[in-house]
Amino acid sequence: MILGWQNYYSIATMVSKNLGQIHFLGRKRLLNRTKSIRGDTLCETNTYTKFYGRYRFKPISICKITIFPLAAVKFRIPKLLKHNASRYTVTGRNNLHKLLPKELAESIKYILKNPIKEESLEFNDNRISSYVGQLGRCYISNEIVAMETMITRRIHPQNSGGNDAYNNIIIVDKENNELIEEPSVELVLKKIKGLKFDKKSLKRLNKLRKFNGNSLIEIN
Repeated sequence: MILGWQNYYSIATMVSKNLGQIHFLGRKRLLNRTKSIRGDTLCETNTYTKFYGRYRFKPISICKITIFPLAAVKFRIPKLLKHNASRYTVTGRNNLHKLLPKELAESIKYILKNPIKEESLEFNDNRISSYVGQLGRCYISNEIVAMETMITRRIHPQNSGGNDAYNNIIIVDKENNELIEEPSVELVLKKIKGLKFDKKSLKRLNKLRKFNGNSLIEIN
């Protein structure tokens, strides 16, 4: 909740001063009401380190959970949102395409001229949207996908209730698509050796293999 407030109000000019005052007043009450259950040992988590690691507030921990310091926030300049550029409407996507690099724009023209005929209009429309959303990169490897090796697939297959909605359509490279479809774990491990695979790539591959009914891959 505190992190959410800080993110929401961080574009307010005096956010640091105002939340600092609230932090000062609220801290007294918090200390008085939690005497018997609180400690001053920092129970650090990845989230705490990421957002508050650079601050030096005295920690307040309850049940081995350190409370986020309310005053630990800085003003950030609000960015102008271009409401006419959106991936969720036809007009918005057309405007978004105009902002893309020339290489991506050319690829989109190719996708438009070469729809997958056996798929629905919604599928082909979201195929373009997913390509734009992924900036022409493979969902698994994050590498640029060539048109001749681009595969459009559903995260949840149709035989398990998957639809053609935007959040179910992804772009992957042909090589990575084979890793999703391949039932043999041994063959997948052999193919992975020649590819750039980090923890995030493996996590996404396993997610898709699981939905496709295949065994998960473990790399030591």
